[in-house]
Amino acid sequence: MTNPTRLVLASASPARRRTLAAAGIDVDVVVSGVDESTVDSSRPDTLCATLARMKAEAVANRLRRQRTGGTTIGGDKDGALVLGCDSVLAFDGQILGKPSGAADARASLLRSQAKS
Repeated sequence: MTNPTRLVLASASPARRRTLAAAGIDVDVVVSGVDESTVDSSRPDTLCATLARMKAEAVANRLRRQRTGGTTIGGDKDGALVLGCDSVLAFDGQILGKPSGAADARASLLRSQAKS
């Protein structure tokens, strides 16, 4: 019997992990370490897809290096499927980025409420 493919989530997001767990999907988490500030795009869909791809590729490359260096992760000999995710909040054509804190998040929400 073949072991099922191991799924690795390239994200530290507890919400993403909970969503997958609620769907009955068990994942290992490996944080990508990607510097999101290096990606510049005025299109939210492009920014989101680029960041997700970069995270998945960074984790897949790390796992591949570890596997070929003689070390396996979790006993996995056949590799893993890596899921890269990101989310981008945009309103009125403007990417809002991650808030620096609670006050910044509140201000962004109030600005978007005022325009709707």
